[in-house]
Amino acid sequence: MDFSISLQEFTELFRSIVPPKGLAYVGAGSGSSMGPYLNGAFQVGIVAEADVTDYEKLLKVVNDHQGWIVHNALVSDKASEAIFYQASNPNESGLLSPEGLAKFWRNLKIKGEVSQNTTTLEALCKQSNLNHDDLNWLVLECIPALPIIKGMGVFLEGIDVIIARVIRDASIFPGLGASKFELDNYLIEKGYRRICLVEERQPAMANVLYLRDQKDYLLDKIELLTESYRVKIDQINLEQYVKLEEIQSKDKYLVELQQQNELLIHERNEQLTQLANYESQVEQFKKECLNNEVLVEQFKNAQWVELGKNAEAFQVKIDQINLEQHVKFKELSQLHQAELTRINRALDEKSDAVVRLKQELEEQQRQTLHWLHTNETLQKQINEQQYRQELLDKELVKAEVQIDFIKDILIREKAF
Repeated sequence: MDFSISLQEFTELFRSIVPPKGLAYVGAGSGSSMGPYLNGAFQVGIVAEADVTDYEKLLKVVNDHQGWIVHNALVSDKASEAIFYQASNPNESGLLSPEGLAKFWRNLKIKGEVSQNTTTLEALCKQSNLNHDDLNWLVLECIPALPIIKGMGVFLEGIDVIIARVIRDASIFPGLGASKFELDNYLIEKGYRRICLVEERQPAMANVLYLRDQKDYLLDKIELLTESYRVKIDQINLEQYVKLEEIQSKDKYLVELQQQNELLIHERNEQLTQLANYESQVEQFKKECLNNEVLVEQFKNAQWVELGKNAEAFQVKIDQINLEQHVKFKELSQLHQAELTRINRALDEKSDAVVRLKQELEEQQRQTLHWLHTNETLQKQINEQQYRQELLDKELVKAEVQIDFIKDILIREKAF
């Protein structure tokens, strides 16, 4: 079965199933990927690396760990001579030409070719004074893996766990033992079962984990642990789904808040527009009020001017009346100086009345300045003055009638 979890996670899982005892690690490179195996779980270890530069770096990583042995060796199925291809990506250096892997990595090139002697993992174990039951884990980080397994001899009998790097497409390097198909066929015949396949970042490459099939009790334990692991994965996925739902719900709420905020901003802008229009109307109303005040003031001034003109005309009329009366009295005096003594007295009395009336008129003239403050009061005074003028006219008419009557009496007296 294929899994999307890391190889390191599966390694930690199988340590609880098959307790580590000894490890054989081929293709360790500079040792950067050996951290999970150097934590004291393995009592002994044998490590092989063909590249000289990586071997020197590997020594610095492993030498401090007791019971571990490092070999600079090109491991295969037999002792012979082969070409070691140095690739532009050091992880792809090995017995296979990088040109064959260019299908997966377009920029992968051959950096160099070195003719080296090959050896077997069995020979290295014997050289390291290891017994066939000292090792129970095998990690192969190089391709092809099958020739290395075939060269293990009796040491393969003690191996319970095999982790090997393979090519998933059997049409690439056919017959060289680099594919998963070839490794499956060989190991199943040797009593192993493929437990899982973990893809690398390049899906064409994978790490495959095999377990010796004869230990049935381990398979039950594997299934239980695998099921437990799946439950944990499902639980994690459920938690992630719940969190995703919460995030989506919060995003939806944020969208609603944003829409409400936009609506509030729109309403606020409309209110600001209405307020601006209202302020404009208020300013216009103030201007109109100011204009009205000016018009009212102009009207008041015009009324005062009109009242002043009426008062002047009224005064002229009074002066004219007085002048006419004076002329009339002067004529009467010249004509009937002697005869009209009584008439003069009467006229004097009338004159006194006229004087009083004149005084009243003068008083009215003085009050006219006060009446000018209000149009209504002035109008009343004018009406009253007109009424008095009518009385004066009537008195004058009466005086004329009396004068005519006296004239008639005097004429009659002369006639006698």
